[in-house]
This record gives sequence, C-alpha cells and structure tokens, in this order.
Amino acid sequence: PAAAAPAPEAGGESNDTRDRRIANGKLYSSGVASWRARVASTGPAEEPSSKARARVFVRVRPLFAHEAERGEWECVSTDKGAGVTLHEGTEMVQAGKGMVKALRHHTFAAARPLTDDDAVFSEMSRDLISLATSGACATLFMLGMTGSGKTYNMNVIHARAPAELFAALTAEGRADPAAPPSVGLISYELVGKKSFDLLADEKGEVQLRADAKGRIQVSG
Repeated sequence: PAAAAPAPEAGGESNDTRDRRIANGKLYSSGVASWRARVASTGPAEEPSSKARARVFVRVRPLFAHEAERGEWECVSTDKGAGVTLHEGTEMVQAGKGMVKALRHHTFAAARPLTDDDAVFSEMSRDLISLATSGACATLFMLGMTGSGKTYNMNVIHARAPAELFAALTAEGRADPAAPPSVGLISYELVGKKSFDLLADEKGEVQLRADAKGRIQVSG
C-alpha cells in the first residue's frame, strides 16, 4: 500500500522529478523506516530451481556522506527471507486531496541480497565455477548506474575465481599442478570500442575480432 501525505504548496517547487524526490527525502525516508518496522521476515527464501536459466543478486551500495547531506535517501531494502524491495517515491492526484506524495513498495522475492565480498564471491561465482569445470558456459552481467559498485564487485570475482577454478579441477584429479596446464584462463575488459587484457601485468590493449566462422581471434 502507498503511504501518502499532502503535498506542500506548489509555488516555487521544482518541476524536475529528481529535485522533488530529494526535496521530499525526509518524508520518503520516514515512510521507508515505517515499512521496515512493519514487515517481518517471512523465513529463508526458497532455493532457486536447479533448472533455472538465470539468477538475480543484489548488493546495495550505502549512501555516501555527500549524498545524504543533499537529501538522498535509502530506497532499497534487503532481507534474506523476503528478497529485495524497491521503494518508489512518487506523486499522484487523489480525489478531494489534489497532489499527494506517495511511497510505493515493489518487492522481488526471488532476488538474492548480498551483504559483503564473501557473499558476492560464494553466491555469484558458485555456478560459474561449477559450470566451467563441467565444460559448460555461464555468463555474469553486472548492471547498475555509474558509481554503483559494478567494478568493485567484479574485482572480487577476478581476484578469487581463478584460484577456485584450478583448485576445483585439481580436487577432481583433472589438473596436475606439476604438468603443463590443460585449462587456460582469459579475462578481457571491454571499454567502448577498446579491449584490455586484465591478466597481463601491464593490462595492455588487445584486439578482438570475429572470423568468418564466428570464432573470436585475439591479437596484441
């Protein structure tokens, strides 16, 4: 349900949606606090089906001090038992009341919240490692606004996934540490039209091209 309160006088109020959202940050933040106080955990979320084609994880970046100072407010709530809830501060016209401020709560129960670096690696990389060791492919997408922490979280995986991958193969007896490696690891970063080798010490630029058969060729 929406938590609504009468809107202040329109005189001098900005027409920019973001400005109005920040200007009413205290009202919305209070509504979020009330919502969190009302909602009790519903217990552990169900494990996703082993046949699921995709899994969604969410890690919320805390507000920076300068963001809080200018009126930004926490619009996401996470709970291991209830998934992830997005709090939408908006405006609407109600009969007999005119324009009111409203706070809507959109809950995504299947999304899995992550709280720290260990959770990022264990939860997000678990399927990547197991699929790779079985000879299959997996893809991880990092989505978010600029400055939301995509690179930071990806670095957690870059730092730990290679060791976990080769450790898993060794444990299965499929990789002999003393023998030439039969498994290789590549990692490229795509920035605009440029590509960079993340595993090279100098992280130099490389060229990725597709041949006539659609195979990726690397040079540089």
